[in-house]
Amino acid sequence: LHTFAVEKTIQQISVVNYHIHSYNPELVDSDYTYSFTKGIILTFEDRSQLSFERLDNFIEMIVVNQGKNLIAQLEPIEAYIGEQRKPWELSSSVEIKEFR
Repeated sequence: LHTFAVEKTIQQISVVNYHIHSYNPELVDSDYTYSFTKGIILTFEDRSQLSFERLDNFIEMIVVNQGKNLIAQLEPIEAYIGEQRKPWELSSSVEIKEFR
């Protein structure tokens, strides 16, 4: 367990949500959407950032990173989409909500 102090003012909070949608046109009621929060990124007055990234959907492990442009360093949504198998259709999107 590590402890650290941040003595900076938070300018922005970004919440990164992943959405994965699957659909089988051959089946009734086969429309599924799975959404989860991938990470939260704090941006400070000097533009430095601190991120809290959820590593796995099934294990609640959080990784804390420090640096800049941390959204680009999050594990991509493609890592959560397996091989597409017919007749299933998959789509995905990334939603970033920013709070100042």
